[in-house]
Amino acid sequence: HEIDKPLYKIKLRSGREVKVTGSHSVMVFKDGNITSKKVEDLTKEDYIVINKLIDSNKKAIKEINLVEKFLNNCPQGILKKIYVKMDNKAKYYTLWGRKYGTSSLSHYDKRTKLSEDARIGLKAATNLTVPYKLNISKELSRLLGYFVSEGFYYMSKFRNGDVKLTFGIHEKYLVKDSAICIERCFGVKPKIIRDKSKSTLTVQFGSKLFAYIFKYALECTTGAGEKRVPYLVFNLKEDFQKEFLKGYFLGDGSLYDKNKNTVIAFTSKSKALMSDVSLLLSLNNIPVHKISTIVKKRRMIKNKVAKESILYGI
Repeated sequence: HEIDKPLYKIKLRSGREVKVTGSHSVMVFKDGNITSKKVEDLTKEDYIVINKLIDSNKKAIKEINLVEKFLNNCPQGILKKIYVKMDNKAKYYTLWGRKYGTSSLSHYDKRTKLSEDARIGLKAATNLTVPYKLNISKELSRLLGYFVSEGFYYMSKFRNGDVKLTFGIHEKYLVKDSAICIERCFGVKPKIIRDKSKSTLTVQFGSKLFAYIFKYALECTTGAGEKRVPYLVFNLKEDFQKEFLKGYFLGDGSLYDKNKNTVIAFTSKSKALMSDVSLLLSLNNIPVHKISTIVKKRRMIKNKVAKESILYGI
């Protein structure tokens, strides 16, 4: 809702931050007691009380209705390109007593009743279709983790859209596992492309249909500085959240020893992503240290000058 009062940014020593109005109250620890205090009255000496652990969501998502997601999130121009279809038209869906076999989502009526085996595709004649309901699974959760760490999609008018995951040449296990996840989730076999000049292996799959699914249905962002944990991940069962974290860690995480303890570390150009990951770790009872800022100065990489960049880590 709209507000006409100034916003205050509260930033904790841990790196967490939030924007609220000055009249909003928070809990602070003072003189051995927990009491409330208005944000506009806070000082740097205050200790704000926060949850160390957060209970997981009890109403976990079990499936994703792609038709509903597209209708809610897609521009009208893209809805015209997406079709709902089924081989047996007699079993497809019924509206006002009439039976339909194939229809663009731009003409779709939310009162229609889809058959369970209805599918979606980009053209009325294409053979590439996927079920209109996408089941939540360990493979899908892990695939989302791989995408956030190593993935991107194309949406250009001048080229075929697709989704890609790029791994190092030595990460053959991740290539194999991500390919298995894609086949089990969508029923398509991805291409594995080796780029000798960059020493990378790319897992490429789909058409613009899959770019639309990742952007509008799974609500994944692309671009290193814009990445976020997809919102739906926060509403999955704990086991599936851990699968997401597993995929993300295998793609972008690292391990090191500190004071005889094993520490997990993540870095990203996206500060918002690090905040999301920090919250997700807390949801799974994993203690998190503060979000730190890492400045990488100009340097030479393969005879090329890399500009100064800022990374965020936890």
